[in-house]
Amino acid sequence: MLASPIRKCIATERYLPTGLRFPPPTPVFLSSCPDFLIRLARMRLPPDLVDPKQKRHPDSTALIPDGLQHPKFTARKSGTALYVFCNKAAISRLAERSAKHLAARKISVHALLAEQVAHLLRVRVLQELELLGDQMEHSVRQVQSDARILRRLTREEWNAIRETGVIPYPSALAVLVVPPLQRDPVTKKRPEPSMSTSPIIEDNPATPVKPPLPMSTLHFQSVDHLGCDVLPQGQIPLYNCVPLYPLRPQRAALFHLLTRLLAIEHKSHKAFNKSKSLQDTRASHAFLLSSDAETVQRGDAAAVAIALWRLRMFEGCA
Repeated sequence: MLASPIRKCIATERYLPTGLRFPPPTPVFLSSCPDFLIRLARMRLPPDLVDPKQKRHPDSTALIPDGLQHPKFTARKSGTALYVFCNKAAISRLAERSAKHLAARKISVHALLAEQVAHLLRVRVLQELELLGDQMEHSVRQVQSDARILRRLTREEWNAIRETGVIPYPSALAVLVVPPLQRDPVTKKRPEPSMSTSPIIEDNPATPVKPPLPMSTLHFQSVDHLGCDVLPQGQIPLYNCVPLYPLRPQRAALFHLLTRLLAIEHKSHKAFNKSKSLQDTRASHAFLLSSDAETVQRGDAAAVAIALWRLRMFEGCA
């Protein structure tokens, strides 16, 4: 973190680390770099998109998120950029002060910038899960290990977490609660998974019946590795993916990618599939994502955890 480049947030005017960057030829590790800032590139607006009512200069530029996707999917569009803190409130503050401070530099902020950033952050999580699955498939025949990167918690384990508020797994990175999607009452079909970076418009959006759950909460980890009270106890994020992924096509893609990882895990543990715990005969809707010295030989789940944490940070989860 000390070697991370420092950039100035144009909304708060504070200097923050952008995240540790690795130079080529190691672009794969870019996905494991935590970013506290959102990179915004200046793109020139086509003449037909310049609104004359807003009195924009013909050569005005708009700020668009750049570099939020994994470099394997989309490369950066601009060499120079501005930066804003990875939080929805900072985007709103930027939009409020844009007319005063950015208009003089011929820069505009479109009204849907926060929604665009949130959408791309959700897509980034899906991209990291897909890349993690590729790593795990590649290492199925190369690495023999009993450690599991992803598994479903049993109902008993999930009920214990809800009752105690503790996630008692030493190698836990996150817990994702992803119930399977129900069929549409009109079309009688489940939504098709989508990882599109373009806006998604649902034909029949679901209406919530129950009060919404929090997107994410932090739970204490009962395992104390140091055996002292000098340092604070570790906390593990738990993600309720129904409010975290309100669009059903994206949530369907999330569920599809998680079940793909489970299938790879079962394939790499054929010798242990007779065990009830690996068969998940009474599995819950909660998925446990883990990482330790053994699992990292099969796939690095830290990039997924970082992408989830950036989405959590942007949504302002307490």
